[in-house]
Amino acid sequence: MGKLVFVIFVMLLIILGTTAAYHLTQKADIYYFTAKEHFVKGAFKEAIPFYEDSIKLDPTRFESLRELAYCYHWTNDNKKAIDIFVKALSLDPGENKLKRSLAEAYSWSGNYKEAVRLYRSVIDETNDIDAKRSLAEVYIWGRQYEEAKGLLKAILEEYPQDKKAKLLFAKALHFSGDGKEAIRLYKEILQ
Repeated sequence: MGKLVFVIFVMLLIILGTTAAYHLTQKADIYYFTAKEHFVKGAFKEAIPFYEDSIKLDPTRFESLRELAYCYHWTNDNKKAIDIFVKALSLDPGENKLKRSLAEAYSWSGNYKEAVRLYRSVIDETNDIDAKRSLAEVYIWGRQYEEAKGLLKAILEEYPQDKKAKLLFAKALHFSGDGKEAIRLYKEILQ
């Protein structure tokens, strides 16, 4: 009789635990999809509390972390964005788009060293042209004009008609003191 009571008790605990977990998952889903409705409308500040509630219930939900990081990033709270991007990347370290966004958040907060490290990582893994341009821009912001010019020359050798790279190259020339060459390149871009 004692074994039967114990088995029934264990079964009830399993049922209650499963039911509670199911309801928490459902609640996390409700918060996530409510946040997502705001997110797709560009109402990032309104989405933040719903993503946070979703994450409280399910801290490993990658989509909630990723989109919350973007909400903070796009509302210029880069410190929080960086923290959340790092958490999201811990769940999916190979997510290069997220690495680029984290690099951008670092650069916007003035941490060029981390931005450079992340952009280089993305470039090494993907050879992504947008990441290369973004890295060149960070070099310019960080007054590393020679690095920017070297990278942009390499881009323009491969993609001679890349206007974004040409514009960045003109900026690097201008800020590094080569105004004449910068003006020539600006004129070329405008034609």
